[in-house]
Amino acid sequence: MKEELEKLRDEVITSISRASTEKELSEIRVGVLGRKGSLTQLLKQLGTLSEAERREVGKLANLVKESTEAKIEEALSGIQERERSAALEKEKIRCDPPGQAGSCREEASSHFRSLMKSSTFSPALGSRLPKGPK
Repeated sequence: MKEELEKLRDEVITSISRASTEKELSEIRVGVLGRKGSLTQLLKQLGTLSEAERREVGKLANLVKESTEAKIEEALSGIQERERSAALEKEKIRCDPPGQAGSCREEASSHFRSLMKSSTFSPALGSRLPKGPK
């Protein structure tokens, strides 16, 4: 049973390192730690072992579970960071000095440009100002 747990741990670490999306990580988590997951199935067999073996295998199983959870969280945060960086890079606005080609207003989206042209938009306040007497 120890060999099975160690083999499972190695397979899970390999699978996690290959995962490139949150969905893949979620499938790995469910496939290993879920109600019908491979680790859960191995833990159900603990009752057939002697008390001494059960303690030893139980400790190893807990280590495998904790390391799996930690690796999944680590990989998930890495994937989220890459996605966040890609989204920021995609939305990046180049800001050259005013009057030069490629200035902020020329690079900004049409929605942003329309807001900047609006006489009621206040970038400092982040909202529209009410119109009043001039």
